[in-house]
Amino acid sequence: MKPKLLVVELWGLGDLIIATPFLKAASERYEVTLLAKPYAQDLQLHFWPEVKVVPFVAPWTAFKHKYNLLAWPWRAIFPLRKLSSERFDFGLSARWDPRDHLLLTFLRARRRLGYPRMGSQLFLNQPLQRPDPSAHRYENWRAMADSLGFELPAREHLSLPAHRPAGEILIHTGAGQVVRVWPLDRYRNLAARLRLKNYRV
Repeated sequence: MKPKLLVVELWGLGDLIIATPFLKAASERYEVTLLAKPYAQDLQLHFWPEVKVVPFVAPWTAFKHKYNLLAWPWRAIFPLRKLSSERFDFGLSARWDPRDHLLLTFLRARRRLGYPRMGSQLFLNQPLQRPDPSAHRYENWRAMADSLGFELPAREHLSLPAHRPAGEILIHTGAGQVVRVWPLDRYRNLAARLRLKNYRV
């Protein structure tokens, strides 16, 4: 029987993609539960079908008012406590975030791994040395894998999906927040470059 592993990755879609090599490798050795935003369920079908996804939108990941504790949806947070009945052998967050570490304690993971910050080693019984802050975030997952007894390939050696030239490329030019919208001229330039390479955009 595989040991149970709880993985907390509560932020963006890109963060989940970066975590994908770890989730795939970990699911071969552990019974993995991923606590993540609801769109993780769509990724699960294609990338890590063995991983159980528990959807959760953490209030501290909001773009605005994330520190207004009175506005947090406490009724949605406290039912998470039922996850503690899973009796996770391991719980981890590859993010340098004390709130994740407190959440691992709240969910009673037995062995809690993370990169401590602002005294959050109090919630971790296996605090880890954070990789160089200037390194790609994938290095956080590689260090996590090493702590759990398996290896992930270096980023430059990751295998990419097979190239499929057929079909069209869809470019989405918006974002949830205005500050995150890329200038439209850059999308025009990107589309022009792709068309020069005979892609349909």
